[in-house]
Amino acid sequence: MIKRQCICVIGAGGKTSLIRLLMDKYKDRKVIVSTTVHMERPACMLVEKEDVNQVQRALMHENVIACVHGSLRGVTGFTKECLRQLYPLCDLMLIEADGNHNHPFKVDRDHEPSLVDFMTLGIAVLSMSAYGQSFAEAAYPAAFSAEYCQCKINDPIDEAAFIKAAKQLISRFNKTASCLLLTHCSKQTAAAARAIRMALDVEVIIWWEGEKEYEENNLCL
Repeated sequence: MIKRQCICVIGAGGKTSLIRLLMDKYKDRKVIVSTTVHMERPACMLVEKEDVNQVQRALMHENVIACVHGSLRGVTGFTKECLRQLYPLCDLMLIEADGNHNHPFKVDRDHEPSLVDFMTLGIAVLSMSAYGQSFAEAAYPAAFSAEYCQCKINDPIDEAAFIKAAKQLISRFNKTASCLLLTHCSKQTAAAARAIRMALDVEVIIWWEGEKEYEENNLCL
């Protein structure tokens, strides 16, 4: 990583896992984790007061911190304006910027995602575990996602649906650099994942089921 980065992660089926991996990968740099929606409680030092000086002091003792408001069920993030003020303090800011209610597939509604305007990279995530399942089973929100993909709610999620959803998610980043991450890819879904990659004009990273890391070359920020 040669410059300061703010990465916003959206979509469904692996956002938190990706953020955890990047937290570990860049644990020797100054990293701030937060969310503009809600997320699982990060496994690092939590700073819960929206105070620049307190965050600065925390980064003097810890490389990786989370700037969130905690609860037993999860955490919410600091305001976007506060995150903007904190950004110069770190080398990498990781923001979970979309909700999916633990579903592996989603299409964003008009008010989603909740991005910050200083992001430098957007990563959209979709899980190949949704492939072949119905929208009712695997999509969030189910009816909206099915309608957007020109399907019925009990139709299976196929390659065409993945391509439509991926294009819509990527479009949310406008002109900011972006890529798509397909998680939980197996031998059964490999051909579909490669077809999806071929149909898109952005970088598509495939994370194979059971692998503990993404390919190193694809994580050089």
